[in-house]
Amino acid sequence: MALKVSTGDLKHVVDTIEMLVIKQVDEYKYQLNALKIRLVRAHQIPLFDWAVEYVLLEALDLVLDYYKKLKEGKISQECDGVFERTMRLPCAYTCKKRQTQGKPLLLASFHKRWRYSNQTVPNEDIDIPYELTRNPAIIPRKRRKGSRQAISSTRRDPSH
Repeated sequence: MALKVSTGDLKHVVDTIEMLVIKQVDEYKYQLNALKIRLVRAHQIPLFDWAVEYVLLEALDLVLDYYKKLKEGKISQECDGVFERTMRLPCAYTCKKRQTQGKPLLLASFHKRWRYSNQTVPNEDIDIPYELTRNPAIIPRKRRKGSRQAISSTRRDPSH
């Protein structure tokens, strides 16, 4: 709906402009949501399993772009270490190695300046399944024979 030369009153013109602005805002919201969905899907790959929650999207984009250049043959097949030293991010060769092993990139390979928080994450440099560090198994305690206390009791048994 475009603005036309109005022969009506000022209220009609204001209402028409308001509808145009609302329509434009709705279009921007739709485009923004579509972009967010696309960005999230781009980083939901096994290579970023351990890093996606902690590392800035810009850093993940840089790593992914560099890795794509390696796969397309746009950069040398020999690692010179410049990307890792200058950007403090895992290089394409590290990505290729981890991808071949079927393992995600370690969080420790992303410098703290690329993270949402500067705090160190426990076990960030250990190469164990991510779920084990985030959700450890809870082992129930066994009650002693002859003990009448509930497991959750904080009182000590007087015989000990």
